[in-house]
Amino acid sequence: MAIEVARQTQPGRVTRRRQRTRAALLEAAAELFEDKGLDATTVTDITSRADVAYGSFYTHFIGMDELVLELARQSIERIIDGTRSIMASVGDYRLLAGVGPRVIMRIFLRDPVVHWLLDRPHVFAATFRTTARPFMLAFESQGIVEGQLIPAGGHDAWIRTLPWLLLSALSDATREGDPAGCEEAFARISMRL
Repeated sequence: MAIEVARQTQPGRVTRRRQRTRAALLEAAAELFEDKGLDATTVTDITSRADVAYGSFYTHFIGMDELVLELARQSIERIIDGTRSIMASVGDYRLLAGVGPRVIMRIFLRDPVVHWLLDRPHVFAATFRTTARPFMLAFESQGIVEGQLIPAGGHDAWIRTLPWLLLSALSDATREGDPAGCEEAFARISMRL
């Protein structure tokens, strides 16, 4: 009986192969975006690097935009994980407003997918908001309850506003070539709000 249950809960061979192929495509795309840039990378480049058939790409993604959005979601998840590990050792929730933006800026500025997203502000804001919302609610809610965090306009307004502030800071950092100055400005604005 236990063997039967284990078989039912483990993915089958076909499912595991599909997962590996999807992961290989995402990994190949991320490497190529880093090496060549997003605009210079083609589906053929990605499938060649992943060592899969060209049609496999379209089995997993509608097109390049969908793949890039998945990589963007993964980037945001990495930022959340980095911020979560920092915040686990911090007792003052107000530091989240200062530390979080710095972690976000450092990771995002090195990510070629984010540079693609800067040209698509609504996509960036929606992806960031939907991916980061559960984390923000979990970490910030306790600080709000304890009175350490008092977001201007309320918590929901802050969650809706943060992606746009981040987008502005990232755009400034990219345009001005001063990531440290923009990171500092973003952290100060975040702490004030």
